[in-house]
Amino acid sequence: EKLGGQVRLERLVDGLYDAMATDKDMKKFFANRNLAHLKKRTVDFLGGMWGGDPYRGPDLFLAHTGLGITVKTFDLMMRCLDSTMKSMKVEKDLAAVIRKDIADMKEPLCDPSGRLAKAQNKKNLEGGDPFDDAANRAAYAENLRKQQERKDKLAAFKREKKKKEEAARLEKERMEKEGVKPEKAAAKPEKAKAKAKPKAKGKAKAEAKKEVEEPASPATK
Repeated sequence: EKLGGQVRLERLVDGLYDAMATDKDMKKFFANRNLAHLKKRTVDFLGGMWGGDPYRGPDLFLAHTGLGITVKTFDLMMRCLDSTMKSMKVEKDLAAVIRKDIADMKEPLCDPSGRLAKAQNKKNLEGGDPFDDAANRAAYAENLRKQQERKDKLAAFKREKKKKEEAARLEKERMEKEGVKPEKAAAKPEKAKAKAKPKAKGKAKAEAKKEVEEPASPATK
């Protein structure tokens, strides 16, 4: 009644949401919102709070949880509220009362400390965890088993790698003690192959020369 009745209340709410929906810092938040629905629910809530018919709906926290309303967003909303009341020429004392009532909604709308969310979770679990059934426990156990399997495979890979590195180190130490450099040791098989090839060519030449020198047998004449 102090505001001027239902019409003035609706004008205040309309002006507030229109201001927020066109504000450069808030318009993205309202880009895909049903403004008509939001306005109606807000009129119902504020009307019940300020002496009208009782509001019948979820409390502020449950109604707004999941919307991601930050403290910064709330402060921007308060700025739009001030500009809306100023354009409506709401008297100073009444504007202060309205501002205080709206400002008191910061915690349920934003839950900056997380207190309300923790309380709600505790309440939800009072009757038992709705997700605690055999299927979920089995899925959880399977997930743990797979995680442990991955850890075991990784550990086995690291052990095998360490084993190979240790074997290579010992082989290097042995070769150093024997005075054999790793490069020369690796080159020995190549040198042996290189020496074998000329012998094969020399043998082939010798056999060809022998065939030329030997006279043909009577059978071939």
